[in-house]
Amino acid sequence: MAETGWLRYVLSCGLLTVPILVWNVVLTRFLPPALGSPEFWRDIPPLVAYGEHSLRLAVVVLPFLMPLDLATIAERRGLAVFVTGALVYFAAWIPLMIAPQSREHRVREELLT
Repeated sequence: MAETGWLRYVLSCGLLTVPILVWNVVLTRFLPPALGSPEFWRDIPPLVAYGEHSLRLAVVVLPFLMPLDLATIAERRGLAVFVTGALVYFAAWIPLMIAPQSREHRVREELLT
């Protein structure tokens, strides 16, 4: 892709993160309570939480500043690795949503309380 100006940033690596962000926003409510935001952040010190939120914002914004190019074999391999990782990420959520009260989750919840 040889776009110039603002179009270069519209067609960016940030587009690759959109399905993951949508997945997170739509399906977070189906996760076990111990993984929900209020429960998860309850005992984390504010300074650590601010650092976490700042770095999370940077991780979301920076890909939109990286042009998406698939001209070389290495770039296409990188895309394949990214897609594979995203599919593994999506698959990791499925057991948490299907069986939120499984034994492992109960043990974790007991440890958190």
